[in-house]
Amino acid sequence: MLAIITAIYTVYRLCCLYDRHSVKQAVGGLLQVTLWAVVGVLMSAAILLPVILTFIGDNRNGVQYPLTLLYDADFYRNFLAAYTTSHNQAYQTYLGFNAVALPAICLLYFKRKPEEKPLRILFLLATAALLIPVFGWALNGFSYMANRWVWAYSLLVAYIVTTQWQKLRHITVGQAVACVGALALYSLLTIPLMTTDTRNISVSVLLAFLIIVLCALAPKFKKKHLATALVLVLVLTSFTGNAAYFYSSYGKHKTDTFVATEKVNRRIKGASGRKVKKAAKKFSLKMAVTTVCIVLVTLVVAAGIVLGSVFGVAVGGAKRNTSVVSQEEVKQIALDYIKTELNIDEEAIGWKIERDLEMTSKLKNSYYIYEVEVNTSRGKEIELEIDGRNGKVIYVEVDRY
Repeated sequence: MLAIITAIYTVYRLCCLYDRHSVKQAVGGLLQVTLWAVVGVLMSAAILLPVILTFIGDNRNGVQYPLTLLYDADFYRNFLAAYTTSHNQAYQTYLGFNAVALPAICLLYFKRKPEEKPLRILFLLATAALLIPVFGWALNGFSYMANRWVWAYSLLVAYIVTTQWQKLRHITVGQAVACVGALALYSLLTIPLMTTDTRNISVSVLLAFLIIVLCALAPKFKKKHLATALVLVLVLTSFTGNAAYFYSSYGKHKTDTFVATEKVNRRIKGASGRKVKKAAKKFSLKMAVTTVCIVLVTLVVAAGIVLGSVFGVAVGGAKRNTSVVSQEEVKQIALDYIKTELNIDEEAIGWKIERDLEMTSKLKNSYYIYEVEVNTSRGKEIELEIDGRNGKVIYVEVDRY
């Protein structure tokens, strides 16, 4: 789940950093991030893969929420109400955002800025993903249908509030009227469709309305920070109200669904000790064997990737740094050196040329060395090493065979 959401965020950031004229740079950056992400996954695979295997083998998978094309009708009827209240939405879709989120989202679309276009698109796509079961199923590791990834959606809404906060503080009368109209529409679409108590949603809408009014009237306050302080009080009131309604007896009374510690301890003590130990031993053995196998495979694959990456960088650097590329050039350099520097004027009757990669501490500065063996007509064997960067002979040895 975290990996998929991080990948989505990476694409979003690249869209923010690069425009359509820099697609090549954006793709290059994405490929580079992907490569290091794969290396990171392999480094953590010794821990990650056993967890994934355990998760896939969980008895709850496919049973708690079987995959369907759409959620049930009650989910969609109560979705808007759950947005700003502590309404207990199905499929683990816990929203309950602060009242300030409503005007912030309105301003994101009412006062459009070109640089905020990726954010508007991301918000629409994320909201659509909450409403379609297959996305929750995919982000749950293709195991069962639930919106456990809603924490990431909450971070997105929180980010929207931070980006729109200055707009909200300096909201114009026209924008305030538009936000109030959006709140009225939200209430008309929400309250009649709710299948549960509507008190919580009424309070949230009222607080959002007061926040908009206070921000619109802020210029009329003699003390500049008084309006901001009052808005923050309303924000805290929204937090407190949602929490109180969720846990208290006059609201959802969530604490009633918890099991007392004493009751849990009695159930554990009542279980058969021998069966528990046998199951634990079997599970430990299975996980130990699995973990050892995974660690070995991971080390081999990780070593291969790391070595391959190092070698690839070195080879790329050597190709860029090498000016002598053909065997004919190497032969000509060797012949010229033998005649001018060694004063050996004999016909070359045998050649052997090999190219070796010379890796340096800075891999990008690596280069090729050519090892040349020349057999002459009068029985001499001459060995030379030629630097591929500049064609200079860096080693020579002459023997008779």
